[in-house]
Amino acid sequence: MLLGLYIFRDDEFEDPLYAEPPFRELDDALWEALCEAANDAIEGETSAEGHVEHGEGWIAWHHRDDDGLTFVAATTDEIRPAQVDAYLKRLAQRYRDEVDEPRHPDRMGVVDVVIDIVPPWEED
Repeated sequence: MLLGLYIFRDDEFEDPLYAEPPFRELDDALWEALCEAANDAIEGETSAEGHVEHGEGWIAWHHRDDDGLTFVAATTDEIRPAQVDAYLKRLAQRYRDEVDEPRHPDRMGVVDVVIDIVPPWEED
């Protein structure tokens, strides 16, 4: 199960381009772990794509250095990390293909892009 999905521009963690659920509804420890994973990717302290175990689930990220966007997701351990990685990669590609101004998008348009990508664990 997907616990949260966020798209950050640079390190603007208080104002994500996309946030589901709103970050204020998340457990503080999970929110901090999501931001830390994104920040580490932004700063080059970890790979641009990856995942890490968190509690009883996963945090995965996909950072694009060319436009400064980072896609981050938190899932339960029922989801395989490779599935989360694939989902974020597809989402990032679709975002790049569909959004005219990636750093300053129409936020309702971002919702449409996210809805169009079916997570691998929900297929079939």
